[in-house]
Amino acid sequence: MATTTRLADVPAPALELKSMPNRFRSFVDDPADLSWFAGDSLLRTEWNPHNVLVSGEGALLVDREWASTGAAWIDPALWLLWLVAHGHTCDHAERAAAAHPAWELAPAAGLNALARVQRRLWHSIAAESTDGWATPMQRATRSWEEHRR
Repeated sequence: MATTTRLADVPAPALELKSMPNRFRSFVDDPADLSWFAGDSLLRTEWNPHNVLVSGEGALLVDREWASTGAAWIDPALWLLWLVAHGHTCDHAERAAAAHPAWELAPAAGLNALARVQRRLWHSIAAESTDGWATPMQRATRSWEEHRR
């Protein structure tokens, strides 16, 4: 959690990064939901455990292909989905995400919208996957969306 918290303090670089509303626009029913995801925080967005190297000194984040800008609470929310995909309950994963300072900025309606978007996004990814690698995330996002209802 210390690495994710430190990342939240890093200003977005003067590079062209996609915004989260831009990334999610194909996965919303109501375009007004995109406003929940707007912000200028630098976000990692992909918390795949293969992209986080842990050593005695801490964690090193690799593969920044999905770096984006958006609301600061999105990263801990996306991180919790990987926890669920790897066996944690939604309650436990949300409590873990709540340890991140940005989590308190997360509006319930924004989290609900993100849960819907992530279920649709991962359903799309899993449908295109030929080896099932996305299936755990597809299940996790379905569980989290049900949990948020």
